[in-house]
Amino acid sequence: MNAIIFAAHPDDMEISCGGTVSRMVDAGKSVGLVLLTDGGLGCVDKEGIVCWQQREKETFAACELLKVCVLSEGLAEECDFFLPSQKRCFDIAKVIREHQPEIIITHDPSDGHSHHTRTFELVRNALSIAVTDVAVKDQTTRELESLPRVLLMGGLSCSKFIPHFYIDVTGVHWKKMLALEKHKSQIRTYRDRCLSLPSMVATMDQFMGMKCGVHFAEGFRFFNQLSGTIRTVDPISLFLSGELSCE
Repeated sequence: MNAIIFAAHPDDMEISCGGTVSRMVDAGKSVGLVLLTDGGLGCVDKEGIVCWQQREKETFAACELLKVCVLSEGLAEECDFFLPSQKRCFDIAKVIREHQPEIIITHDPSDGHSHHTRTFELVRNALSIAVTDVAVKDQTTRELESLPRVLLMGGLSCSKFIPHFYIDVTGVHWKKMLALEKHKSQIRTYRDRCLSLPSMVATMDQFMGMKCGVHFAEGFRFFNQLSGTIRTVDPISLFLSGELSCE
């Protein structure tokens, strides 16, 4: 697997990096998605019943469109997401070891959504586990051959997110929006609050694009890097060692 997205909720990938994922897949890279919750609390019917099954269907429909493989969905129910769980970190570490990704994309720790920051913490700890032999003593997966490049994505709940670089997603933005529209339960939830989720995402991408001189863009930060040059980056160069190439 060339890249793995670790996201808190079923629509987070489409919102934050759907265009980048589409460009990676178009370039022949394999991309997998791991969801850390089932997203059940974001889909409640008129009787107050959590509809996690609906969100699961939406996830697979969106991933089918983007040609992304769902590797492991809902490692935890959303209601117990904050309970201490060493097993959850080991499960994530096992996914990393099994699929040997070159790139990991997850939420930025400055994200204002508590589930997103929790996901970052779990992935960070799991990556530390994945690179040590003794910590996975009961696992059958092979050792991590190389340390993956970790990218942090922004989102609608990020108010202090300053990207190190941008990916131009103008040419594939239509596909990103089609994938987002598969998440009908979330679009309905936003509409009930007099908000349009597609419009909010499109505006966010336009704002990112304005910062780097394109129509639509997605911004990313490097893990453990404090600053960087603002530029648009060829997504394929993310898979190469050394300096990133600009577009």
